[in-house]
Amino acid sequence: MKLSNDSEAHMRGTNLPLVAAVNDYVQSVLRTDLQLRPLGDGEKLPLFLKQQFELVEGFYVDRPIIFAVEQGVGSSAPSALRKYLAQIERLLGKSVVLVQSNMTGFQRAAHIEAGQPFIVPGKQLFMPQLGIALTERFSRKAIRQLDTLTPAAQLILFTLLTGADHQEATPSQLAKGLGYTAMSMGRAVDELAILGLVETKRQGREKRVNLAGQKQEIWENAQALLVSPVRSSHLVRWLCPPPRLNLGGLSALAAQSDLMDAGLQTFAIDGPHWAVFKSDGAVESVETDYEAEAQLDVWHYSPAMIAQEDHSFLLSIYAQFKDDPDERVSLAAQSLIEGLWA
Repeated sequence: MKLSNDSEAHMRGTNLPLVAAVNDYVQSVLRTDLQLRPLGDGEKLPLFLKQQFELVEGFYVDRPIIFAVEQGVGSSAPSALRKYLAQIERLLGKSVVLVQSNMTGFQRAAHIEAGQPFIVPGKQLFMPQLGIALTERFSRKAIRQLDTLTPAAQLILFTLLTGADHQEATPSQLAKGLGYTAMSMGRAVDELAILGLVETKRQGREKRVNLAGQKQEIWENAQALLVSPVRSSHLVRWLCPPPRLNLGGLSALAAQSDLMDAGLQTFAIDGPHWAVFKSDGAVESVETDYEAEAQLDVWHYSPAMIAQEDHSFLLSIYAQFKDDPDERVSLAAQSLIEGLWA
């Protein structure tokens, strides 16, 4: 990135390389030019904030962002930095991203837990207000745009939305109840926190999870992120008496709404059960509805872990059909959540 001569004249020379590196780094990983320039309304700020930070304004997807380059990197504690940055954001009414040339593991963890956006050019990028996050490797490949929930994160969200017993839960407790490992639940909780759907707090060595707002608000914010629980669907013929299974697909939707289900009976199972059915010779896959006796929807997570009458199950069926091109189906899906947050 090459700043204009006018821009350079308004910036402290010692920070010019770091300011330029911010744009180069973001451009390399997100393929966008931040259009960095000197802050135009810095006169609104008290002198101590101007002395603490070099402030530069840029744009990401037409959204104004202030990048605050700390003078004397690492000189302030993370909690103090966040207070300064919050004051800048309040006075100027724009999102503020901290910029440092280096950051310790402690500083990084503190900022991520508090939801404080930051950039360490060439190494680390955390901008949750834009849904941009990174993994622990901090490589270019590790950065991804969070535009949908992972199945594990979605199941945690549904569990928190529908069960009072799970407020203040730890990732380990969620893992035990939902059939995941504690590590998988920890990553999913971090994903939800980055997206602003949950908040976490430390109690001793444990991390506790809560919704980041009222249920109705969180639900509305999550709509565009929801994914179908179904990983794959299979038409089958039973080769032995079938076990008792959870209804899935249109069969489950019809059982919980006014929709008429005139098709094959559909059941919801998880991946391990599908593998057992095949290895034990319990089912035979067929090509057409005419040959089939049932449809098996294989879910990303276990439908058996959430009871048929549980609201988490209903929300999963809703996520499967909310955007169905058949208006009758999408309206039936919408009816599943009517009055749920009242």
